[in-house]
Amino acid sequence: MPELNFARIKTRLLIGGMAPKYASRTIEELKQHYEDLYRAEKTSGTQNAEASANAFQQLGDEDVLVQEALSKTELLSWAHRFPKLVYLGAVPSLYCLLLALYLALLLLPVLPFVDSQETVSVPWWLRAHVNIVIYSFLYAFTPLLTAAIFVFARKRGSQMLWPLVSIGFLIVFSSAWWVIWRFGTEARPEISFTLGWGYNFLYFPGTAQPTVGWTAFILGKVTANIALIVALAKFYKPFTNEELTSTS
Repeated sequence: MPELNFARIKTRLLIGGMAPKYASRTIEELKQHYEDLYRAEKTSGTQNAEASANAFQQLGDEDVLVQEALSKTELLSWAHRFPKLVYLGAVPSLYCLLLALYLALLLLPVLPFVDSQETVSVPWWLRAHVNIVIYSFLYAFTPLLTAAIFVFARKRGSQMLWPLVSIGFLIVFSSAWWVIWRFGTEARPEISFTLGWGYNFLYFPGTAQPTVGWTAFILGKVTANIALIVALAKFYKPFTNEELTSTS
């Protein structure tokens, strides 16, 4: 009987939907069981090669081991058991939490300056902080989040329908934010901050309608984000075709 490949078994467990921590634990238990069987064979006087072969034979067939492990539904990841809940519920909730953290990171340092009715002398570090937070939110936040979701789904061998639905929603929604920030001047001492969302053809009621030019810019960001996901789909393949086929 050929030796079991523990690395391949772990890959098959991950592709089959087992949570990574349980896949690692299962492999450690198999390795420990093999060591126990090998030592028992050695104790009985069996030579090294034969003792190893006998130990592997007693462990069982790889396909059977994988099927038995994956039959324990409590060991499967939430993303595998409840994909709609994870990608259509948990992911938007995570997005809202990150959005709130971004706004807090942006606004808390400038609150002491907002209520001032006099000419505001804004320190250079605060200007730099605001610019970094705003530009990272407008141009880096959405690509990084959607790429992380895609990689998360791919590494767990998930069916990609619901992850892609979630990613598509986030790209269309998150790309449409816009921010206008003005520091105080002698002519206009107050600090002003405006956060808006929308396209020229779709925006929140009661808010300013984005211009056609700004909508075109937003659609350009949407296109760039989609291109990133397409590139990941083409080049990021944590599992080989043989590994995927062996699990199907």
